[in-house]
Amino acid sequence: MKKIPLLIDVDTGIDDAVAIICATQYQEQYEITAITTTSGNVELKYTSSNTLNLLNYINEKNIKVALGAIKPLKKEPIYAISHGDTGLADISLKNSDQNFYKKNAIDTIYEIACKYEGELTILATGPETNLASALIKYPDLAKKIKHLYIMGGALNCGNMTQVSEFNSYVDPEAMKKVIHSGIPITMVGLDITLKLHWKKEILEEIKLINTPKSIIVSKIMEFTEKNSKAKGIDEANMHDVAAFALIAIPEIFEYQDYYMDIETEGTLTRGMTVVDYVNVTKNLPNVKYATKLDLNKFWNWFVKTLKK
Repeated sequence: MKKIPLLIDVDTGIDDAVAIICATQYQEQYEITAITTTSGNVELKYTSSNTLNLLNYINEKNIKVALGAIKPLKKEPIYAISHGDTGLADISLKNSDQNFYKKNAIDTIYEIACKYEGELTILATGPETNLASALIKYPDLAKKIKHLYIMGGALNCGNMTQVSEFNSYVDPEAMKKVIHSGIPITMVGLDITLKLHWKKEILEEIKLINTPKSIIVSKIMEFTEKNSKAKGIDEANMHDVAAFALIAIPEIFEYQDYYMDIETEGTLTRGMTVVDYVNVTKNLPNVKYATKLDLNKFWNWFVKTLKK
């Protein structure tokens, strides 16, 4: 079976790391052509070294990693507070002896899109700065991408403001550029990802797998639990895994087609994914948005993926 070319754009914190691990378990179906990094959850130097060191630890050193944006298109950088000091929980990985790819993220995205002319799938789990910058530099890029899967946005909640999700808030101009690019987009946001709480039995089952990949995942899950207790909240941090699930097991979701725009300036609404529910704008939908998820099927798939 011909493999589907997949490029992954990340700001590797803890949930990006788990999404990368899940993606590497699907290499019979997907050719991971590159991973591009951007600042987001933590500074670029950390998201990039986290990615390279993670691939080294899980013995996936053949996947090239390209350095991307150090800051958003127009805004000053903002970093998350729930991923640990360097973005990978309290895990310390050996430094990889691999080098970053010779091209930056922008040129890497375009190079691979040209190579697979119209067949490339992209999974984007961080701020959209790299892809937006590539679209600006290479106006013909959008037509070379088959589909884009995004973790970002929210319909009815937020985690930066009352209505704004982190990735969209960090670089709203980039998200706006990507949303209006004409690339076919499927998106999952906080409406689903905030519900991805796991039962104790799930974590115990993952521990029993006892592979390098499952060990990292279990340590990340334990860190998230510890972090949540310290904050006095029940925080799920598997946002980016849901985005890969859109690719791997789309049938466990329900979807709605929407016309969406991005607020770039508002005091309370910067980064808000503004949806035209009643067709006020008369614009055609530009996003297929995941609205529901079968949680039991998600966790069964997640554990099964780590056991592969």
